[in-house]
Amino acid sequence: REFGVVPSPETERIRKRIVESAPAVQQGTSPGHPPPATLRSQPRTVRLEDFQNLNGSADFTAFMKALADAVAIELTQVHEVVVSGSRGPVRSDTGDRDALVLRGSLLTSGHDVLVMVRLSEGWTGRELGGERFVFRNGEQFQCLPDMALCIALATRFESLHAGWQLRDLLPADRYPV
Repeated sequence: REFGVVPSPETERIRKRIVESAPAVQQGTSPGHPPPATLRSQPRTVRLEDFQNLNGSADFTAFMKALADAVAIELTQVHEVVVSGSRGPVRSDTGDRDALVLRGSLLTSGHDVLVMVRLSEGWTGRELGGERFVFRNGEQFQCLPDMALCIALATRFESLHAGWQLRDLLPADRYPV
């Protein structure tokens, strides 16, 4: 509107597909503007569980604690979420029904290290997304800042999608983006 141009036919086709796929949007507001019910006015709580070292090595236990701390620090920069620690099960009667849960674990095999992090809805347990990181033993502290940032950004992305009740229309494929 500001520049006096209209969206291309392709953009309009995509907008229409999005609007038709979101049930809350079909209930009606002006075109191109999601109804207030689909937007979260309050930040969503992300419960950061203790990241598990499935190997038992003290070095990796310290690394997983440091990774969880680094993720918590990165998540403080994400305005759409508020971080809380692991304190018992998520309960609907305490107001955290919409809480998300972030869990991580570490495995090693020889010189290879695998870290997996999963985000799920706390109340339903529905998996929203996850990240995998593979690196060589000894490289973990060089990888830590980038891993924490990647996890925080992925958490923000999945939190926004879940809050907006969006779903991917593309078929799942086996190739990572």
